[in-house]
Formats: sequence, structure tokens, C-alpha cells
Amino acid sequence: MKIIQIKRSASGTIKPVKERVYLPRSEFHCRYPSLFDMTDPVRWSTYHRSDFKKIEGTTKDLFKFQGNQESITTGMYPKTGNFYNPFHFARYKKALKPVKKALAISEPAIWYDRLLEQQKNMAAYVVAQVNERDPDILINADNNYTCVLFSLPKPAGEKNPKVWSQFLSVYLIAFANILADERGINIEMVHRSSFGCLRPSVADCGESVRVNLGLTPKPYADCVIDAIMFLQKLVKNQNAFEIPFHSVALTKTLKNYNKIKSTETKPVDIQLKDTLWNTLWAPGDSSNKSFASQIFRKSVVKECLVDLIQNACLDHPLEDIFQDKKACNKAFIEPLKKVLQSIKLNGKSLSIQLDGDDLTSYEWGEAEKVLDDEFWTLVKEMAELLGATKKEVATLVKEQKTEDLHSCFEAWVANFIFQPKADQSVEDGNGSDSDEEGELELKGEPQTIHAKKIITATGMRAIQLIHAVSRKYLHDTYQIDPLYLTFSASQMYYETDEALSKHPIPVDYVHDKPKKRVQTNVAFFDVNHCNTTHEDMADEIALIDKKDRICAIDVTSATTREIHETLVRLYEERPNLEIILTISSGLKNEQAMGDYNPYGTVRIFSKNRESLDVIYDDLVELEEQAGYLHPKESHLIRKSAKLAGLTPTNASILC
Repeated sequence: MKIIQIKRSASGTIKPVKERVYLPRSEFHCRYPSLFDMTDPVRWSTYHRSDFKKIEGTTKDLFKFQGNQESITTGMYPKTGNFYNPFHFARYKKALKPVKKALAISEPAIWYDRLLEQQKNMAAYVVAQVNERDPDILINADNNYTCVLFSLPKPAGEKNPKVWSQFLSVYLIAFANILADERGINIEMVHRSSFGCLRPSVADCGESVRVNLGLTPKPYADCVIDAIMFLQKLVKNQNAFEIPFHSVALTKTLKNYNKIKSTETKPVDIQLKDTLWNTLWAPGDSSNKSFASQIFRKSVVKECLVDLIQNACLDHPLEDIFQDKKACNKAFIEPLKKVLQSIKLNGKSLSIQLDGDDLTSYEWGEAEKVLDDEFWTLVKEMAELLGATKKEVATLVKEQKTEDLHSCFEAWVANFIFQPKADQSVEDGNGSDSDEEGELELKGEPQTIHAKKIITATGMRAIQLIHAVSRKYLHDTYQIDPLYLTFSASQMYYETDEALSKHPIPVDYVHDKPKKRVQTNVAFFDVNHCNTTHEDMADEIALIDKKDRICAIDVTSATTREIHETLVRLYEERPNLEIILTISSGLKNEQAMGDYNPYGTVRIFSKNRESLDVIYDDLVELEEQAGYLHPKESHLIRKSAKLAGLTPTNASILC
């Protein structure tokens, strides 16, 4: 049975799926034909957990829970990770159609590792090629990261690096799409907050632009490489932007705005500067945010700018446009002027008056055969895994054209996710503990390691839980005064530091016999941490003191081999370590490059059974105190993914 089918109109265009429960959790805007009807700009580039995006069938206030914090406010939820899984709600529960026989069975974690390796190899290829063509470009995919991070010199006038990254992302998407169309590859790049997903995507990431290559062949990676080089060429040619910029209507709007916002003690004087470039980075409102920042306040405006650039590049190859000053101005400068001239007064505020009606839909040119034998082998075997028919697979692989590749896989992934193997033993809660025992070879000697896991709401909640049980373990086992305990998270997801310092889960302590400090710090680090500032990073082992008994590592983008090797290295170089806790966000990399089922996994690896059980019991107790039960429907989906080899397991990590 197929829940999602690709249907076409008489003209051959894909008819979009409109039922929202089947739409991805991290939404995005497609300007070319696609499977899903995602037409609400408020939801573009937001996760399911965003306060701006509700779960279908409920209000936004109901998809969050208080958790273990004594009190909680709206802005704290992203830092606590206290968001219900969508399958907690009736609309999503009803959409699930369990089947008697598993749709796919593979060796443990084989597809989890294979898809990660594909993404890591693609990212490394892009970095190597860009470095070869221009070593001065700041670009990296350090620590075997699955994405590429790059940055170009920011204008001195722009205070917010995120705005500059968003500016770059607009041109990168336009250039990549133009090149893909010119070469008949017909793969669309989109703005998307998530990564590890099927379609290539871009997101601003602090000082850098993050590029997720998705499931794509090498010839598409070449499009991305060339797009980055064209982007660098555009930014280097700053003179193209340094042209006079005058607008009678906008000047009048700004004068009216200044009158509204000015007070006797604080006059406001927002005005256009002498050139377009200087205007972009000058204060554009009373809060001193730049004119450029206005472009990126609403996703729809950002997408309109991409369209305006693409529209101006339809008649000539991108290479030719860059050789022609007049064409370059029309394609890359005029769109910016048009967007800025759309700034109007909206009550007492300024806003760009562009909306969904201003967006453009595109059709691809003729698709060409894409040569990449390894890629097509992967595509064939992955399609078979997900239940594609023999005819569907044969057509895709025989033609070797990528135009509908991602729509096909989105349909196959949705069918796989929404038809998990039925299992009456599965209940709401923490999931199976996956109790496992294995041996690691440490400096030539075998060391028995015990392992368990629990499933919780999100990756951020997993981080919070680990922080709490680590503090409790060090207090209860070594009588460490909690006042001495700190944490370090410099090589972690950027929200971790604020989350743990400002909104930690409170833990009850009995201060009977506080001892001198055995361990003062709980170290967190990401095995695949990639630095947005492109600075040299410390060896993660140096973050852990030789006296430390417990540490935590994020393994969201790590293969089972990488996790295994990290465990060995930690236990060898820090022999006092007893427990290593791992964090992973199941929204990425564990769903065949889909993102329907958000959850967080905590894995416990311990040298002794007693410590393992203590940590596990404390984790379960915290979940019980919070009243959180992870929905059985989510567990069913994950179990099916596990059977298909799409998730890591304790056994596959330890072996």
C-alpha cells in the first residue's frame, strides 16, 4: 500500500500533497515542481518546535511541556527541548498505518553509516575543490562533518554576522539553481533550517553559511563549487554595488518614519546613504538594525530576492552575465534596489511589502543524463530498501536523470515512515533500554563496556538530562559539592552553553559529606564539531581533565565507527573515565534523510554495571518527574528504521 503517491497533471507537473501531517517537520520553499504543498511563508525554514509553527490539530501552546524546571517561559523551550513529538497528537497518530511485515530489513546500522559517509564524502569533496581553486576562501567540513561551512569577508558596517550570511545564502541559492538548470542536472537548492535531508539546502549559521549537499551526485557538487566561486567573485567586485542609490518614495517613507519615532530626547534620523552598498549596511530603523536586515526578517522576502536574481539570469549563461557589466548590474544589483524600494510604513514600523503573490514558479529545462556510477548504485539500493517498485527503480536508474529524484524519495520516505511494523509490545515511555555488553580494546587489553539507552523528546532535552544526571552522579558517588561543578561546551551546538548555564534541570542534593573536588567540570563536545568562525579547535581530549569520571559527547553526525573510535580514545587517554554519555538528535540522519520523527537519544557507556544502572535509573526518574512519556508511535517508527539499518545501535557501536 502507498500512502503517498506521485500524481501528475495533464501537463506532467507533480500535483503537490496538501495534507499537512505528511509535510516535513522543517519546511522550505520550492520554486520548482515538488511533492509537498508548502505555501505558508511563516513556516518556511522553521523546525516543528518553533513557537511560530504549530503541530497540526492543536494550538502552539499544547505542543510544549514544562519538564523538570520549576517554572518556564516561552523563550526557554528551545533551551530545554521540552516539545512533544508530533505523534503525541491525534492527527499524527491516525496518519500512521502499521503493517504486519517490516517494509525493510538490513544489517544493523548499515544504512545509517552509508548515508552519513555519502554526505561526509560530498562535503569533503566540495571543500577540497574550493581550496584548490582559491586557498584564501574560508571553508571547512572539519571533523568529518556532513555539511560545508564557508564565509566571505563581512562588510564593516554590518554588525550582525547572521545578516551577512543570509545575504550570501540568497545569491548562493540563485547561482546553484541557475547552474543546475544550465547543466540539465535539475536539482533545486532551498533555504532550510535542518540538515541531513534529501534536498540540498542552505542555512545561515552565525558567521558562516551552512551547505547541506543532501542526496546528490558529484556533478551537482560541482554546481555548488562553481556557485561559491561565482559568489566570491561577486563579493570581491564591491564596485558593482557602489552605485548611487536614490528613491524619492523611500526617502519620503523614511522621513515619515523618523517623525513617528523621534522624541525630544532621542531623535531618529534614518536615511539612505550615497551608494547602494553603504545603504545596505547603514542603520535602517530606530533600533540601528541595517537596511539589509529588513530583507531577512520575513522568509518570503528572502525568497522573492532569490526569484528576482534568477529571473534576470534566464536568457544568458551565468558565466556570460559575469563578463558583461550591464547584465551583471541587471541580474545582481537591480533586484536589491527593487526589494529596498518595497520598504513601506506598516503602522509605526518599516517593513518590506512583498508576499507570496510576488513569488515565481519555475520549470526545469531539458534534463541531461548525470554520470556518477557510485551515486546511481546508492540510489538504486536505497530506493529498493524504502519499498519502491521494480518499475520505479528501473526507470530512475536507467534514465539517470535527477529532475524528480527528490520528489520520488520524499514519497518513498513518507510511505516508509507512516507504515512502521506493528508491535503490540511497544508502549509510551522511554523505549527499550537496549542493554548491551561488549569489549573495547584499550591499549591492547580488553575492557568490558556496558551500555543502555533511553529515548526522550528532543536532542536538546537529551543534553539537559545528561547534564542533570552527571551532576547527581558526581555528588552521590563522590560527594562533590555541586557548587564546585561546572560544565564546558565550547565545541557543541551553539545553544548548549546558554541552555545549561541559564536553564538547567534542578537536581536535589543532600550535602552531608562534601569532599574536596575530584571532578569540577562536566565536558561536552561534538564528535563532528565544525567551527563557524573557521578558527583552529582544541583537541577534544584536552577538554576533559585526567581526573574526570564522566563526560558527554554529541554523536548526531557520527558513524558507528567514529563513535567506537571516540570511545576507545577517551577511555585510553583518560583512564579515570567511568561513564561516557552520548547525545543524538533523531531528527537528523536516522530516518533515511527524512525528518518526520523528532526525538533525542541518550546512550550510556560504562566500565561497570552498577554505574550504568544508576545513571539509567536517574534518567528514567527525571522523565517520570516531568511526566513525559514519549509516544509509542514514535517508537514504532524508530524500531522500523532500526530494522532497516537506518539507526545506530549499542551493539553496532561496541563491535
